[in-house]
Amino acid sequence: MVLFIDQEYGSRKLLRTVVAAIVSATFLTILALARPYKRSDDLCLACIANLLLTCCFASGVVIQLCDSAMYEDMCYNLVGYKTSRGATTFVVVLTAVMLAVSLAVILVSAVSAARAKTMRLLSSKREPMRDGITLADGQEWHLFLSHVWSTGQDAVAVIKNELQQFLPGCEIFLDIDDLKNIGELEAYIRRSQVVL
Repeated sequence: MVLFIDQEYGSRKLLRTVVAAIVSATFLTILALARPYKRSDDLCLACIANLLLTCCFASGVVIQLCDSAMYEDMCYNLVGYKTSRGATTFVVVLTAVMLAVSLAVILVSAVSAARAKTMRLLSSKREPMRDGITLADGQEWHLFLSHVWSTGQDAVAVIKNELQQFLPGCEIFLDIDDLKNIGELEAYIRRSQVVL
C-alpha cells in the first residue's frame, strides 16, 4: 500500500514514511485489542515486534526530516537536532535500546516458560495444548470434574487448579465455577470430552 504513494518521487518525501508509521501503529493497536494469540507470551512477542517496526518508521521520519536541506529549520524546531548526523545517532541509539529491551523481554519470557510446571508430550516435547488438542464440535470443556457435593468440592477445586497450571489453556468444568442451572447438568456433561 505504501509503495503506491507517489511512485516517482515518493521515496524522497515524508508521506510514505508517515503513512507506514500510521499503518504500523494502527496494526499494533488492533493486535493489542483483538488478542488473536492464545498464549500471552506469543501476544507479547508480536506486540514488541510491531512496536519496533513502528519506532523504525517514526525514526525514518526523523532522519528524512533532518536529512533534507529543505527542512533544516523544521528539523531543529521539531526534533531538536541541527544536523542529520545528530538525528541519525539518536535513531541508532534508540533502535539499539529497543532491541536490547526486546531481547530482555524475550529472554525473561523464555526463562519463566522453561521454569513453569507443565506437562509435555513425549513425542514432541511440547505442551499438549500447543499441539492442537482441540474440542470437538459442540463441546465446551476438555474435562468435566464430577464429585460428591458434600465431601469432594475442595479436592476437585485443587485438581482443577493443578491441571490448569500443568495444562495452560485446558477448559475444565467444575460446578463451583461453571454451573449455572442444575437442571442442565446432563447437557454440561455432553458438552465435555472427558468425565473424571
